[in-house]
Amino acid sequence: NSTNDILDPVNVELNITNSNTNSTTRFGYLTEFLKSYMSDIHIKEEHGDQITYIIIDDAEHTKIFPKMFADLDENRNQYHVKSYGLSNSSLEQVFLRVADEKKRPKDYKRLSRSKKMKILVKKCFGKNETKEEQNEDTTNEAENNNDQEQFNEYSTDEWSSYADERYTSISYLAVQVSGLFIKRFHRTKRNIKALLSEILLPVIFIFLAILFIKIAPDDSNPPPLILHPWHWGKPNYIFQSISINQSSLLSKSIQQTFIQSPSLGTRCMTSTILDTQLYPCDSADAGYYEASTSEEIMNALNNVDYYKTRISPKCDCWQTMQKCPIGARGPLPSFDKTETEDTLYRLFGYNISDWVVKTEFLEEYLMKRFGGFEFLLQNDLNSIDLLNETLINKLMYTISQINKSTSMIDAAKVAALFRVYPPQISVNNFS
Repeated sequence: NSTNDILDPVNVELNITNSNTNSTTRFGYLTEFLKSYMSDIHIKEEHGDQITYIIIDDAEHTKIFPKMFADLDENRNQYHVKSYGLSNSSLEQVFLRVADEKKRPKDYKRLSRSKKMKILVKKCFGKNETKEEQNEDTTNEAENNNDQEQFNEYSTDEWSSYADERYTSISYLAVQVSGLFIKRFHRTKRNIKALLSEILLPVIFIFLAILFIKIAPDDSNPPPLILHPWHWGKPNYIFQSISINQSSLLSKSIQQTFIQSPSLGTRCMTSTILDTQLYPCDSADAGYYEASTSEEIMNALNNVDYYKTRISPKCDCWQTMQKCPIGARGPLPSFDKTETEDTLYRLFGYNISDWVVKTEFLEEYLMKRFGGFEFLLQNDLNSIDLLNETLINKLMYTISQINKSTSMIDAAKVAALFRVYPPQISVNNFS
């Protein structure tokens, strides 16, 4: 077997796969057949059941291909040929191979198996290399050393200016930091979208934060709380005691204020600030309602001579909260329904003090009764000791220190009524 050590760029490789297992006659007849057409054909590599031939790539040889391959196809069984093919090495592979083999020693070339075995045997038995091989190795080593020295000299000249300038301590740190800033600058300059995002996004977030802070209510200055007597449901109860036939113009005016529209407060006014869905006005059920007293209550009142003394049966307050018997609080009073769905009791002829005290703890009045007015006739003034303004102020001030209820009526304002119609009326305040 012969081997071509250097690949010629004008050669063509013929690869043939043989199915004959007889190693002595495997490729002999095939080689003789091919040489009958091309005398200069030679073997490049033989490996197992494959063999590679080198054919010169020129017009003289290529014109023989059709006839040679036609005869080879006809005699494939005779020469035990399973397959064959042609290949032409590319120019790039040739250059890489030549550049790789230019300066490397011969021992490191691509060797056949037989050549590798010969080298291994020489090493094992200590045979010395020939002078020709030693000279070739020495020449290759010298060339490699010269090339390395030239490269080192060129590298030293190129980087000498940078090697002389060395930074230490603070200067080194400053150069590193400045280098980072320069790198960051060029990176940002090439990415405008990222630069705009880094500038605009924080501004937008700060603006949104300020906006939400402005929208949020300020706890230090809370909005005013709307107070009205309808927070605790309906109905609310008030009362007044006036004479229907002999009352003054003032008492009639106050009674009409409760009964006529818009009734109590601002709930039924057109300019009300209350929610009309939660606090509606009902004029359909507004009006006067007469109450009837049962016979059992009338008998209890007659037993204590109520219509003379105006004092109803006593309540028991010794053991628990007061418990009142039947007939306490007097007969059931008539009342008016207002547009605000409240109840106005008409208590003319009642002992107001007796009625207020004995109805104080009734469940229907808890947090729902807000006092009332009593207007006395002029004939009754001689039998009543009126307190002067100083005593009223002192009394109400003492009470207000104990009970801070929002339903407390300013006694000073009530007392001012004494100056309005002193010869006609007397006003008693209940709260």
